[in-house]
Parts: sequence; C-alpha cells; structure tokens
Amino acid sequence: MTTRLEATWEYPQYTAYSILNAINPAICWQSPINNPLIRSFDVEVYREEEDLWVNLGQTEKNYAYVDIPSYDIKSSYLIRIATIGVSGKRSGWSYSSRYIASPLRFDFSVADTVRLPNGESKPNQRLFFLMF
Repeated sequence: MTTRLEATWEYPQYTAYSILNAINPAICWQSPINNPLIRSFDVEVYREEEDLWVNLGQTEKNYAYVDIPSYDIKSSYLIRIATIGVSGKRSGWSYSSRYIASPLRFDFSVADTVRLPNGESKPNQRLFFLMF
C-alpha cells in the first residue's frame, strides 16, 4: 500500500507597471497576479533513505502528489521546484524544508467511530501522519 502526500507552493506573483509609479515607485498600485510568463513547474522529491531524486514531472498547477511506497517515522523528504517560462527557459531549483513523518498528532476533525465494510462500527483512533 502506498501513501500519497501533497506538496504545495506559492505561484510567483507579478505586478504590472502603473503610471502612478512615477508619483511614488515604492507603492504597489495594483494587486499582484500570477506571473503570466510562468508556464509550468518542474517538481522532484529527494528520498534520503535511497539517496535519490525522483522526478515527479511537470505541472501547471501549484501542487503535486508524491506517492510514497513506504512511509514511517524514519522517512524524510525534500521537495525541489523549478519554474519553466513560456519561452521554455527553466529557473534554478527552489528547495523546501526537509519534511519528517510523525504519527504523533491527533485528528479531531473526523468522526469518533468508523464503519467497516461489513457494517461493524469501531472506535476511530483519529491519528494521522503530520509532516513538519
């Protein structure tokens, strides 16, 4: 059984020039928007236990799913992302913090009991893996 993690990041922002910048260039006169010169992102995950960078491919969204074959308290992951412009030029890598799995946090957002496929109800442990 594999575990699926979600890596998210902020889209690079862009603010167009305004004629009001001639009055005061220190003020942002327009709301920032997603940079129109960014076409997609190249995403890789580093699996420390294997000493291996795994390419997750390119995506136009600001998130990617990471399938983890074995996920336990000793697992740690590092994500790196590069932007690819509309001209095809690629930026350098931007690295995330190192994430370590920890099953030490309770999830109070779920029901107190769970129903098994055979109809039997069991108390829910309400634990989930926290990435920090």
